[in-house]
Amino acid sequence: MAMELAMDVVLDPLISDKFNIIRRTETVSSVNGRSSTTNVTTNNVCGVVDMFSDRELIREQFPEMQYATNVISIVCKKKLQTAVTGFQPDLVVWRGDNYVVQRCSPYPQFGSGFYQATCSSIDLTDASP
Repeated sequence: MAMELAMDVVLDPLISDKFNIIRRTETVSSVNGRSSTTNVTTNNVCGVVDMFSDRELIREQFPEMQYATNVISIVCKKKLQTAVTGFQPDLVVWRGDNYVVQRCSPYPQFGSGFYQATCSSIDLTDASP
C-alpha cells in the first residue's frame, strides 16, 4: 500500500514536474580521434524535482573556481545516464534551464524502479530561481 502511495506522489501533477531528457550517445572516430554525439530527446518525463543544497558536489570538481550554481535532485521512474563509455551524461531541461546529470542511483524509498539523480546547471545564467 505504501508503494502505491509513493508512486501516486511522483505522478501527482500538484507535486511532480515535467522535464525533458537529452540522451547523448558519443562515438569517437578511429580516423581522427574526434568525438561526435547523437542526441535523442525524451519529452515530458514526470518526476519530483527539488532544489539540492549540497554545494560540495561543485567544489569537489572545480576547487579553484568560485561561483554558485543551481543543483537539483530528481526522483523519477526513468534511470538517467551519467558519464559512461559510449555516452556523455544526460542533459535535463527543466523550466528553461539545462542541467547535467552528476549522479544517479536506485531510490527504493519510493518503491522498485525509482531513481534519484543529482544534476547541476550548465547555463551561464539560470532562468529559474
